Amino acid sequence: MIMKLVGYSCPHCGGVVFDSPEHCVWCTRPYAGVLAVIVRAHHQAKLLLVGRCQNEEELSRCTDRLSAVCRGLTLAEQGGMMITAPLVTSAFTDILYEEE
Repeated sequence: MIMKLVGYSCPHCGGVVFDSPEHCVWCTRPYAGVLAVIVRAHHQAKLLLVGRCQNEEELSRCTDRLSAVCRGLTLAEQGGMMITAPLVTSAFTDILYEEE
């Protein structure tokens, strides 16, 4: 399952960013910088979370949690916050340990 990253677009072609960890699915150019960190962290968290899901309801909650992290990072960046690799890693790691 490939997921769209809410609030992000490819800096090269403007296409929607999916959590394909290697490159943009539209222009095939590799992601770079913090966007690459976000895509990889999202992809890894997704694999771990989805592996825990036992039904459609749990899967829906997991995808909502991933989307919420992306929205939060986007809003923080739009608000002027510097988004760093450690912040991204922490945000996606934290959802792995949240209680349902």
